Amino acid sequence: MAHFRWNMPIDPSRLTRFRHRIGSEGSERILKESIRLQGSRAQKNVAIADTTVQEKNITYPTNVKPLRSAKGA
Repeated sequence: MAHFRWNMPIDPSRLTRFRHRIGSEGSERILKESIRLQGSRAQKNVAIADTTVQEKNITYPTNVKPLRSAKGA
C-alpha cells in the first residue's frame, strides 16, 4: 500500500476461516510456492523488517513513572 490506512485491508476472521479451510497441506503448498517464486532470496537467514512505523509510547517496568503514578505523586 502506498499510503497509511486506519482500517484493516481484510477482516482477520476471514483469514482464520481461510487457514482452517485450506488446512496444513494447503499452507505447506503456499509456503513451497512462495519459496519457489522468491528463489535464492527466500533461502537467506536474514529477515528484513519494515521499521518505518510510528513510535509507540511504551512505559517499561524499569521506568519510575508507573511507581510515581501509583503513589499519586
